[in-house]
Amino acid sequence: MTRGAVVLFTFDRTVKAGREEFFDWWSDFTPTDHAGPNWQPKLAQERTVVEQDGRHAVMDDLIGSLHVHSTVTKNRPAGLESRGESRMVSMARHVVFTPVPEGTRLHIEIEFTPHGIAKLLFPMGKARVFGRVTEDLETHIKDFYTDTGRHD
Repeated sequence: MTRGAVVLFTFDRTVKAGREEFFDWWSDFTPTDHAGPNWQPKLAQERTVVEQDGRHAVMDDLIGSLHVHSTVTKNRPAGLESRGESRMVSMARHVVFTPVPEGTRLHIEIEFTPHGIAKLLFPMGKARVFGRVTEDLETHIKDFYTDTGRHD
């Protein structure tokens, strides 16, 4: 969905795990968040966790040649709010964890605000960006199952 210069991406999945356990895993940011056996090379990123505690995190991600600086507010176990900035785009991420009979519903909204030339290019590449973000999130869920020994 597009709202002016803001482009909205949404993602919904149900994960077979309790809300607190899934929140704790999802919100524990590490340099290996985008690495490991489930990650295809095209999705690989470099992450530096600058600081982190139970309530917030600050990190720098290198995605190809794009550097993104992000701050995260953790609202255990309900969700996360984060803002990311790069030279090409600003992102506001809203992550909500809702208990459901099958486990936990993960709902993510990301608002992309392109800057400069990206305002012209983003509409043409939106499907590619959204596809890559979806792959990234699906891989994180696979990592959760791998790390915890669960099966989806």
